[in-house]
Amino acid sequence: MSSGKLFSDILPPLMPEVLDVVKELDFSRATPVQGAVIPYFLSNKDVNVSACTGSGKTLAFLIPIFQLLGRPECTVSHGEVGGIVISPTRELAMQTYSIAERFEKHLPKVHVALLTGGNDISDDMKQLQSDKCLFLIATPGRLKDIMQRMGEKLIMRDLEVLVLDEADVLLDLGHAQTISFILSKLPKQRRTGLFSATEAKGVDALVKAGLRNPIKIKIEIKNQNTIQAVPVLLKNYYVVLPSDSKLGFLVQFMLSHKDSKILVFFLTCASVDYFARAVQSLPATAGLKIKSLHGRMVQKKRVRTMEDFRKPEPGVLFCTDVAARGIDIPDLDWIVQYAPPQDPSFFIHRVGRTARAGKKGQSLLFIEPSEKAYIPFTKKRGVPLEEFEVKADEALRAQSLEYLSAVREHCAHDRDFYEESVTAFTADIRAYRNHDCNFILRFEDVDVAALARSFALVRLPRVSELKGRKVAFEDMDVDVRSIPYLNAEREKARQERLKKEEEEREARLKKLKSKEKKSEKRGKEEEEKRKRKGKHERIMNEWDELQEEERLFRQYKKHKLSEEEYEKRLLEDDDGSEEEDTLEKAWKDHQMMRNSRKMRRAKGGKNKIFNK
Repeated sequence: MSSGKLFSDILPPLMPEVLDVVKELDFSRATPVQGAVIPYFLSNKDVNVSACTGSGKTLAFLIPIFQLLGRPECTVSHGEVGGIVISPTRELAMQTYSIAERFEKHLPKVHVALLTGGNDISDDMKQLQSDKCLFLIATPGRLKDIMQRMGEKLIMRDLEVLVLDEADVLLDLGHAQTISFILSKLPKQRRTGLFSATEAKGVDALVKAGLRNPIKIKIEIKNQNTIQAVPVLLKNYYVVLPSDSKLGFLVQFMLSHKDSKILVFFLTCASVDYFARAVQSLPATAGLKIKSLHGRMVQKKRVRTMEDFRKPEPGVLFCTDVAARGIDIPDLDWIVQYAPPQDPSFFIHRVGRTARAGKKGQSLLFIEPSEKAYIPFTKKRGVPLEEFEVKADEALRAQSLEYLSAVREHCAHDRDFYEESVTAFTADIRAYRNHDCNFILRFEDVDVAALARSFALVRLPRVSELKGRKVAFEDMDVDVRSIPYLNAEREKARQERLKKEEEEREARLKKLKSKEKKSEKRGKEEEEKRKRKGKHERIMNEWDELQEEERLFRQYKKHKLSEEEYEKRLLEDDDGSEEEDTLEKAWKDHQMMRNSRKMRRAKGGKNKIFNK
């Protein structure tokens, strides 16, 4: 970044106190973005700024804020809010706060309050009980929460400045509604600045809602015809690797750069945790200082990790894109991307963590054979990549498989490690399936078997995204239920849970068998009942037929029916079955019945059935 004008030459002129802080920060000349923004901001203009990472945007808004709030003629009353900076992440808010504290020491009438999630909100609210002019540096959710809780007690009627830092990512992270709520509670008469490294479409709506006739400021690298600018001293490389060679290459890369500060990006939080543990489990990496950082970590641990990694000593930080936006890590040598970021715009912000403020830096992107189309894609977006030379591919893959085999053995004997591998693999599969660049990074082209090996899986888990897909992965000959937790208490709890589950399973099985027996018994009883009912119905039908025949016979004997009518009526009452389908058969049956009756009468017997 070329040198600009002296801070002391900026008009309107800066206060001595502000210039003293700038001098303490070891700056004498303004960067292009600072030289363009500060005069407009101090002249009551709203600004919409887009500039490459590492261009000095933070000082571009902090200097005018403290100039406005620290001047004697400032109208903001004590205990009222005079300035607000909204940052998308806690890390970026804390970084901005660390610089703002330097100004606060020289401007005693201003109190800077950091408001982010992860802290007790009552402690945050106590910070606002000050007799000084308040300058808030906050994340959107926490600021909204405090505004709702405090209501009119949080006085913002004389707000001088509002800054939306990394405005595009504020929208990307789903803060649009929160920002709209905050804007609705702020006075219209204020200076507003939107600062970002990219020109996102969603920012236009934010400009219309929050800015009044803004000055558009766009800073690009000279002679670069790009949509998104990158630091001029940044060298970007790529290396083509199968999934199961990535870990081996990463380990070798870290070992060959022991004296460097390296930032390694992964797709998911689960991958950060798992690979940090996997790499640290290898004897070869014993001398490396490896940390991890992602959005699901508790706030105190995130702060401690960032503070530790910022120290001027070599080290490696595994992280997600939570660290990609706006975070300034001094003397960062390498950015390694284990996989392309889900959001293409984050590629710029990942690599922009190095080569900041005129310093050199390098980045390296891991690309799988099926992902080569990503290389020309980044070139079109203004980030040309050079191929990183790798020798002895087969030796590298053999070394990687050896590392993965060692990690796999660890997983087979440590349940916590095993579960982390499954969680990380599943999360990675789903993240890749939903990749924003799925038109060039096709999930169908992924070598799932190699990917599974790259996570040192003991057994391929059931994942809905892999349903119906044949995967040539060989499971380890291990009963995963027998893998124990190394922590005695956790393992004891697991065994008790397994015992309880087994008892519940046996109880359910016993209940099911009992239910089946009852059902079988009930079925037999119903069948017997049907049989008895059928037999009873047949007897009753026969009884009815006999009664009808007896009635007809009596009418015939009393000469109420002729013999011809009698025989006809008998035939009409026939049931139509196949055995009695002919007149001849019916007549024979009738004759047999008549003869039987005659014989009984001749003997003086009585028909017991008819006499009932």
